[in-house]
Amino acid sequence: EERHLATALFVDLVGFTPFTEQHDPEEVRAMLMRYFDVAKDVVARFGGEIDKFIGDAVLAFWGTSVSREDDAERAVRAALDLVDGVSRLGEELGIPDLRARAGVLTGETSVGSGGNTTGLVIGDIVNTASRLQSIADPGAVFVGESTRQLSAAAIHYEDAGEHALKGKSDSVQVFRAVRVTGERGGRGRQDGIEPPFVGRATELRMLQDHLHETTRDPRTRLVSIVGEAGHGKSRLAQELLNYVDGLAGTFLWHEGRSPAYGDGVSFWALGEMVRQRAGIAETDPPLVARTALRDTATRYAADDEEAEWLSGYLSGLLGIDEMPAGDRTELFAALRTFFQRLSEEAPVVLIFEDLHWADGGLLEFITDLVSRSNRHPILVVTLARPSLLDEHPDWGGVRGSVGTRLHPLGETDMRSLLDGTVDELDHGTADLIVTAAAGIPLYAVEFLRTLLTEGSITWVDGRLRQVAAVSDLSMPDSLHAIIGSRLDRFPSRLQSLIQDASVLGQSFTEDWLRRTAGAGDVADALTELVAAEVLRFEDDPRSPERGQYRFVQPSIREVAYGRLPKAERAERHLAIAQQFAGLEDPEFAAVVADHYLRALEAGAGEGALEEAHRSLSRAAQRAADLGTHAQVLNLTRRAVALPGRPDLSILMLGAGAAAAMRIPEEARSLARTARDQAESETERLLATRSIGRVHISNEDFSAAVGELEPEWDPTRLGELAMAWLGAEFARALMVTGDLVKAADVAELVLAAGEVAGEMDLVIDSINTLGTARAPHHYFQSRALTAEAVSLATRFGSLASLARALNNHIVQSWLDGRSISRDETKHFSEVAARLGSHDFLERSLFFQARSLTDLGRFRDALALVEELEDTSRDEPAFQARLLRWILEGKHAHLADIEHLAAEVSPHLSDDFQGAFLLAEFRCQMWYLAGDLARASEVGLDTELVGLPPDGVLEIPLLAALEGHDKDLLSLARARIPRGAGLRLQTFRAMGDAIAQLLEGDPLGEEAVIEAARFRTETDGPLAGHILVAALATTRDTPAVREARDATHQWFSDTGAVGFLNRFSAAWPETRADVV
Repeated sequence: EERHLATALFVDLVGFTPFTEQHDPEEVRAMLMRYFDVAKDVVARFGGEIDKFIGDAVLAFWGTSVSREDDAERAVRAALDLVDGVSRLGEELGIPDLRARAGVLTGETSVGSGGNTTGLVIGDIVNTASRLQSIADPGAVFVGESTRQLSAAAIHYEDAGEHALKGKSDSVQVFRAVRVTGERGGRGRQDGIEPPFVGRATELRMLQDHLHETTRDPRTRLVSIVGEAGHGKSRLAQELLNYVDGLAGTFLWHEGRSPAYGDGVSFWALGEMVRQRAGIAETDPPLVARTALRDTATRYAADDEEAEWLSGYLSGLLGIDEMPAGDRTELFAALRTFFQRLSEEAPVVLIFEDLHWADGGLLEFITDLVSRSNRHPILVVTLARPSLLDEHPDWGGVRGSVGTRLHPLGETDMRSLLDGTVDELDHGTADLIVTAAAGIPLYAVEFLRTLLTEGSITWVDGRLRQVAAVSDLSMPDSLHAIIGSRLDRFPSRLQSLIQDASVLGQSFTEDWLRRTAGAGDVADALTELVAAEVLRFEDDPRSPERGQYRFVQPSIREVAYGRLPKAERAERHLAIAQQFAGLEDPEFAAVVADHYLRALEAGAGEGALEEAHRSLSRAAQRAADLGTHAQVLNLTRRAVALPGRPDLSILMLGAGAAAAMRIPEEARSLARTARDQAESETERLLATRSIGRVHISNEDFSAAVGELEPEWDPTRLGELAMAWLGAEFARALMVTGDLVKAADVAELVLAAGEVAGEMDLVIDSINTLGTARAPHHYFQSRALTAEAVSLATRFGSLASLARALNNHIVQSWLDGRSISRDETKHFSEVAARLGSHDFLERSLFFQARSLTDLGRFRDALALVEELEDTSRDEPAFQARLLRWILEGKHAHLADIEHLAAEVSPHLSDDFQGAFLLAEFRCQMWYLAGDLARASEVGLDTELVGLPPDGVLEIPLLAALEGHDKDLLSLARARIPRGAGLRLQTFRAMGDAIAQLLEGDPLGEEAVIEAARFRTETDGPLAGHILVAALATTRDTPAVREARDATHQWFSDTGAVGFLNRFSAAWPETRADVV
């Protein structure tokens, strides 16, 4: 037995008795069970323990088994949540009068062994909590003095007076718990005007429900909240934080905002979240920040390799180090992995504020995170003004997302807000504020701040109270006027400082403000502005902006900025731009550009124009490093719109971004503009290469060759620009099928890259050379692509490694798929880390083909069905083939011919795509039993270095089934004279069938042995199909034995199509057709 300081919660239902009288006992019991489930869930959430259910009452304890310093606060939070939960339950069940009331009391108890789970809790707090509950109003929570004292830092209370309670000799002071006003222990609570949270209970419940649903069903969810400025978006997020902080479980909370810097700063909000998680302030030196990032990555990463990868991209995101080589998909993959790893430790909450200022890249990342984190408990909440939907009408349409819009509050809610903020506010003043505020909470608060500045209301014992009439106050009719009139009441020195701060932005350091204002000491003035609730000092240790000042509301900054004359704006923006530029920090590149652009808008001179062009180019390069294509293009468009000539670099960056965003006309236009404006031969070659890349990105391969070939001059490979143009030319030749010329060009570029020591150029050239050599030089091809993989692993980017793995898998396939499966797995991992949709699709496609060879048809179909709606054609062909295997429906044949007719015109330049289409058509016609058509497609298809499965195999099988020696001769002649196990299996297969057709007594055994060889090399499907074809022409004991094994394998794997195709032609199994 032990003595504990414990807290008791006693909850009872109101309006339950009439319900029991009017309903069947089973209905009553069902309702009670729902109520008890809600109670158990809420109490457990806040770390309490249910002691017992007494009829329709609940008794719970905190601090009996395990004591925490905030037990009393947890109990009150649970009481408020449970009372609210019962009201919601009544609405759901159609019992509008159902309410709960609660009593909470803290005091000494005697607890038996085992706490209140197996022991007995004895003490006055149980009876008194019950008495407190009995005098509470329906829907209210009453507490005693001890509980109030222990929880007042985070809970707002109202005095409920003294009450005589049964069993108590003296009256008891009682308090009504009104609302949660801060995080645990009062963290985050505002000391200034803090109006009650009214009118948004539905939205808060929605957020709470999604939070708990994310925990119960671990997958990522998006809640998009849209509302005009001042409607309460940030307050809603703060209330969610207050709620989350009181729960017993652990949640990893992150907040980040998008600043209003024109096109924004790429991923600034994500940078703030990463800083918050790593405990890095913006003022921390690079060494401190780098160490903190590395420690954070190591803590959460799966292994050391992943930690190194993550820390590189996180450091690049924050501008501490250069962004690793690669495109945006790699950054997306790293950030996505980072938050996923966090969620493996505890549910993650991401709050994106001011999303309307964000660039398209951040919106794309959020969509990417939500759509590709299906097994991770992450709740994403975005707060934005309606302009977000004007620019991005499809925002929030991703699976797993919901959205809501905040509208102005009604008159009743507005009066509750005012009455809960100011004591003794007369009706006339309240009427004036309600009318002028027009339902916008921020407006009402700003009116109150104005009255506080005037002295009409004042602080008395920690509460606001009206002390003077305001009937003669002339109320402005807009927030601009409200804020403006408030700013006018400050001394001129403070007004000037506010304007200086407004030019810096929403948040700033004391040092930056001192530099901008040109003043010696601004600390005292900042203290005054914080006390006046114009600014707020960020002291939250979790915030990346800790140690900085920020405007209490963005509207205050906007009004102060708008009052500056244009000449002063220009002067201050130029000064700030020059100071930020002097830091040489890539993270501030967009900030510098924005200040120069704002200076130009305000009438700055020619020098500002030149700096604006330079700073826009630097900002575009930073955005390109981060892979934010939309921001790169927006910055490029702004540069093009300015007077003067944009830098060549930004035009080429913009062309690449437009190509990536599938805007081919603009991409070509920008690239050609870059070439037209080139002032040197080097610039002209780089611009031409950019045009070629644009064409290849848009799969216009012939156009790429047409642009690059006239510029190609192998005698000038000493110039790096020519070498890079040659690398692009070789790739264009390779994808159009001119493999010999592609190899020749790649070999020359490779030598130039080695001399120059340009490893990216070397890797790119080896990759192209190896792929181009594939059809006739197997060993060379495989050795080259293997070396490209090795070099890319050591020196190159993830993108170069992914391309090398893709090409090497294709070559290794020629040597048997058992080898390529391991490489396919590696490729899939690299593609996932890279975040490239194209390479991810390819890796899944390769896996599906390997699974098909193994007879795992349903697993393969599940993979390709994920890809069937993508832009690639191969998954659609493969899906139809697999459905035929599993269903045996010939409708899929018509499907594939229809699909072939649709896509063939688009494959004129894509020789690889055309080959794969022909292979699928060849296989499908053979499986349909049309040997002539299948053979025709196979024999007419040119071999291009891809694994020639169908186009070589099918004519051989058709010759076997049709006993056609002429067809066999044609088919054998097409087998390349190369090395590799796969080609050996085809030669062995052709030789064995020739023996059989020539009447050799050992022919049957040779074909069966060839089937075994194919099974060992290519997988069981290839061997069983050969046996199945043999069994249509022979019925000997050896063939029957092999055929029965094949029949069993088709049955076990669910291959209905194969059973229907072959068993009808087998002598003894025709009755077994499915």
